[in-house]
Amino acid sequence: MESTWRQLIESWRSQNLPIQKACEEDDIRSFETRHRIALPPDIREYFLNVNGMTPHYPGDQDKEGFSFWTLERMRTLAEDNEAEGRRYVRLTEEDSLFLFCDYMVWSWAYTVKILPGSGSAEGIYLVCCRNPVKIADSFSDFVRLYLEQSDQLYPPSAHEHIR
Repeated sequence: MESTWRQLIESWRSQNLPIQKACEEDDIRSFETRHRIALPPDIREYFLNVNGMTPHYPGDQDKEGFSFWTLERMRTLAEDNEAEGRRYVRLTEEDSLFLFCDYMVWSWAYTVKILPGSGSAEGIYLVCCRNPVKIADSFSDFVRLYLEQSDQLYPPSAHEHIR
């Protein structure tokens, strides 16, 4: 899996994106304690290698418009909806959907589903519509799709967009 993170970092470097300093183990444990979860091993390893993209322009998104969030910014969909006043995106289990990436300044976003007390991902979901769309089984699968520039990362044509 380490090669996946190296490929991701190299992809960002090739776009002249600043590389965020990796998280410390204590940072991750603090996040897990605050949310009463254990991050899946691949997400934990990712944050121990790189802490997302800088949250400020320039460098806050890649050339395609993807923005990988820092651990400090990562939060549940419920927390994000509340903070952003996004009342139109109300989904079941939004307390279990942890945002880690958005596209084109939240045209849509990507979440990992982690149930309380669990340390495993129940999938990676695209959130922009009334029903989240599962696009990958794990975070590392999502990163592979991202590196391949896969069409699977985009909403299906038949989705119902909320706006």
